[in-house]
Amino acid sequence: MSVPIIICDDSSFASKQLARALPKGWDVDITFASNGLEAVEAVRAGKGDIMFLDLTMPVLDGYGALDIIRKEDLPTIVIVVSGDIQKDAYNRVMSLGAIDFIKKPVDVDKLTDVLDKFGILQEFIENDNTSTTSHQFDSNKVDLTDWISEISNIAMGQTADLLAQLFKLFVHLSVPKVRLLSADELRMVLASMNDAEHQHPVVCQGFIGGKISGENILHMKGVSVQDLSKLINSVTDIDEEMELVMDVANILIGAFLKSITSLLDLNFSQGQPTVLNEQDLQARRMQDNEHALTIELNYTFEDYELSCNQLIIFTEDSLKTLNIYARYASG
Repeated sequence: MSVPIIICDDSSFASKQLARALPKGWDVDITFASNGLEAVEAVRAGKGDIMFLDLTMPVLDGYGALDIIRKEDLPTIVIVVSGDIQKDAYNRVMSLGAIDFIKKPVDVDKLTDVLDKFGILQEFIENDNTSTTSHQFDSNKVDLTDWISEISNIAMGQTADLLAQLFKLFVHLSVPKVRLLSADELRMVLASMNDAEHQHPVVCQGFIGGKISGENILHMKGVSVQDLSKLINSVTDIDEEMELVMDVANILIGAFLKSITSLLDLNFSQGQPTVLNEQDLQARRMQDNEHALTIELNYTFEDYELSCNQLIIFTEDSLKTLNIYARYASG
């Protein structure tokens, strides 16, 4: 008899990769959910004796889903599969009833070990050559934005883990917003970063490598010398605010780019980070017929009035190379 399982992830790319990673011969009936609310409803409908649950999702995130499952005592075993590898993220999901935590990208051996450790594979049929599931996936049909969103999710989690260790706090993560924008649409996004009234700093750093190039723009909101000083554990005068901004920006931008290059197996050369003013933002122009791939991210620091919006812009010339990487990753 098939074991009903739920794979809950807002990324179809990640869901398919996880389905492929399940042990061959394990007789399962998979239900896919794109957010925590869909997953909870599937459990209520009896479709999930076992659930593989992402954390950072729209509508209802993994924490919210776990909270409902615990409060309603719903009959499912939850294994969290997430790119958010902060120690506090692990502690929080375990306290909410998850039995284990597997970090992304999923390691097949680790997944099998977890299933075996909890006796989930007792009915595993050795030497069975049947497919992992009844679902077949066309590896040649890869949505570039979905793949970019997934690797951005993993890179965000690795960045947050570094920030959490450095600053001794918990970092809340957004769902990556990946879009292919026209020149006019990109101008509108950049214009939204112009915050002359509050003068929140915008820091930019260019990167290039492996036929991929672009800019990483960081918009810091709610910035105060006091909060920045607490974050880097120092005492300073207001004249040093910009130096603190650059310190935090260097950590955020550098950590994210390092994670992305590791996932792509690339080396990026990085330019010198600079603070942008209104004129600088307006001067960033593309040809009217060009497009750019953008990733919008948000980090919010718990217990601080500080959030960092990150915009990564890949040039149109980079799209061909990124599509090649996406097809390779899906195979």
